[in-house]
Amino acid sequence: WIYGDPPVARLPSAFTRGEAFEMLTWFLPAWLIGLALRSPWPTAKHVYLLWMLMAGNAGALALVGIAQFVSGATKMFWIYPIDAQRFLASFGYLNHAGAFFELALCLAGGLLLREMFIRPVFQMRFKTLLYMAILVALLGAAMLSVSKVAMASCVLVTAAMIVYLFRNGWTHATPAERVNIGAACAGVLLFALFLILGPGNDSVMGEVEAFTRMKPSKILGSERLLLCRAAIQVWQTAPW
Repeated sequence: WIYGDPPVARLPSAFTRGEAFEMLTWFLPAWLIGLALRSPWPTAKHVYLLWMLMAGNAGALALVGIAQFVSGATKMFWIYPIDAQRFLASFGYLNHAGAFFELALCLAGGLLLREMFIRPVFQMRFKTLLYMAILVALLGAAMLSVSKVAMASCVLVTAAMIVYLFRNGWTHATPAERVNIGAACAGVLLFALFLILGPGNDSVMGEVEAFTRMKPSKILGSERLLLCRAAIQVWQTAPW
């Protein structure tokens, strides 16, 4: 376990710089978004537009992933060969896909609730329907990612949103809008069930069964906690 001193003392280094640099570039979009939000230039309108673009981009990617899954595509975007047993949209690692669609679902859900409750009178507008469609696509993609944490988190977030919607929006809505709310919530649930029990039955239900057979220690993450402690002890033995 001795690889020699790093090129620059007390600075991070890597054994394979190419792979480390690739991981670094993956976070470039997040850095750009963070810089844009922290900049004094954007107004609240600009920030809201940025959130809209992020949600729309994620929704479009989710639709592509669902289409790839349903069509049984063996190439990413039906063009690029990929050395992976399973992939979703532009993600060759499904846990990354699950985490992305989970975060995007939270964003789209927040935008949806904001759009529905920002006015004194509850209204179903085009933006409301658009965010609902994005939310449905993201929920479906999260389910097809077969990432256990993402699947469970998205179900919980969606359920919390439905409860909040009925609790806060039902009394302010007209009878016609109540029908629309009920139909929208039913549509979200039916679409998710269609993906789970239809095209994604083997993959999704297989992950659910595997989750039920997992040891409690693995579910709670105690095994990874043990590895973290070991890593800290190794570093304390030889910090650099």
